[in-house]
This record gives sequence, C-alpha cells and structure tokens, in this order.
Amino acid sequence: MGLSLMLPRIIIATNRVPRLLISKTVVNAYLLPELETQEKRDWVCNKGGLKVMVWDFDTETQHPLTLEYWKLSRSYVFKSGWFGFVKRRGLTVADEIGMFWDRLNTRFSFAVLALANGA
Repeated sequence: MGLSLMLPRIIIATNRVPRLLISKTVVNAYLLPELETQEKRDWVCNKGGLKVMVWDFDTETQHPLTLEYWKLSRSYVFKSGWFGFVKRRGLTVADEIGMFWDRLNTRFSFAVLALANGA
C-alpha cells in the first residue's frame, strides 16, 4: 500500500485562522523523509513552502496547497488554498478531519471524519 503517514485526527479549532497546523515532530519524522530530494525538504522548511497536492477522498477532487514551516507556532502549516478548501467543504469549528500521506501517489489524502453538527 502507499500509506506511510497517518496524521492524528484533526479537529477544526477556529474559523478565524484559515490554516491547518501539523506538529513539527510528525512532519519531521514521517513526511520530510518521503520527499525525494533535499531541495524539496529545504523548500518546506526554509524557503516559503512547497506546493503539495491534496486528494479529497469524499469528493474525489484534487487541490494544490502549500506546506511550510511556521516559526511562530513551531509547526508546519497548510496555506495558499487551505481557506478555500475549508470554505468549499463547509467545515466549521469542532469538525473532525483525517489526512494521510499517500506514498504511492505522492500527495495527501483528506476526508471528513465527523461533523460537529452531526450531519
């Protein structure tokens, strides 16, 4: 199988900040080693981020997002497209999502696990 990194379940914490934070420990341990070149690892960590594809498992659509290291929170963050992703899916505070790194297709896969309103 192509699964190599399953992020912990993620709960949308706020509607005010259109970013998805992922712990530095998780990215350093599981994702960075999957990037095939040091240049790509450098882009994620130091040079404004790396464009990655995210497959929306529920809608069967693919979306470009930017993953970069955010010094302020000492974590990695999805930017440049995440807000539109959240808006398109209608995600709100306390919705639960899941993501994993798909090694075979070199992209993240995303799914809504539970909606706060129970729908």
